[in-house]
Amino acid sequence: ADNIVFGGGLQPYEITEQARGMVENVRGPASLNANILWTLDAITSNGVVGLGGVSLATSTIPVVEDVRGDIHFDNLFELTTPPGQQITVGLLNPGISVQNGRVQFQLLTEERVSIERAEFDFASGILAMAPTIITLGSEETQFILTLRDVDAAELINTFEIPDLAATGTVEGNFPLLLTRRSAFIQHGVLRTSPEGGTIAYTGNAGGDATGPARIAFDALRNFRYDALTLTLDGDLNGEVVSSIEFSGHNQGSAVDLGDIAPIPGVGAVTVRGVPFDFNVRISAPFRSLAQTASTIIDPSVI
Repeated sequence: ADNIVFGGGLQPYEITEQARGMVENVRGPASLNANILWTLDAITSNGVVGLGGVSLATSTIPVVEDVRGDIHFDNLFELTTPPGQQITVGLLNPGISVQNGRVQFQLLTEERVSIERAEFDFASGILAMAPTIITLGSEETQFILTLRDVDAAELINTFEIPDLAATGTVEGNFPLLLTRRSAFIQHGVLRTSPEGGTIAYTGNAGGDATGPARIAFDALRNFRYDALTLTLDGDLNGEVVSSIEFSGHNQGSAVDLGDIAPIPGVGAVTVRGVPFDFNVRISAPFRSLAQTASTIIDPSVI
């Protein structure tokens, strides 16, 4: 069958009941070359299924688009394959959208998939899935994702955090638990590379700050960090509790604190251009943090 087109009028389970529950809402072109051999003792089968840009959904991954490649089956009745099958995936979104996937896998019995290698483009870097076995159609799917060479600026854009700019590269890993209703990050830890980078708050908050409070606002206008760690826990569709720790020094202009309170035995003191190192820790619901960058510079609002 050289031109099978899946859509509203045809789904894989209508060709074989073995596919029922494994994938849903399949759309796009495919081909099939099946070989069936029967003897007095047994019936065996093998074949190749070609995917020419198929989109689909699973019970826990609602968006899988533009899947391409040939899948070689060693048993068409049980839908199993040898190891080393390779496909490309244009877009996958289990809660975080990633593109241009390269996946190597094996289909096992009982609707299981052995993920041997999986890498996707993400924020100008790579998001990879650790080798694991998942069950198609299950209520939950769990795996560990690893980030490497991710651009900090692209990561901020992906999370849609306003009034914040950054440079540097990010790496780390986070376990992801997928259910039919949401996706949960469990104890994820991301770190910047040893080269560090910059953070700049570009919003209007703090324009009227005076005295010591002005230091924090000025520092985050142009801050050079040496180390930055981001931890994530929670529901990607609800509240993700994030904690950010970074240390470094201010690169901005000198800070004029003006006249501060008199010091006993010294009197009035005027402070100009105070050098300092900056260490800060922020804990906040991620959705709230993304709605306003003021939580970064004013922890009292958390």
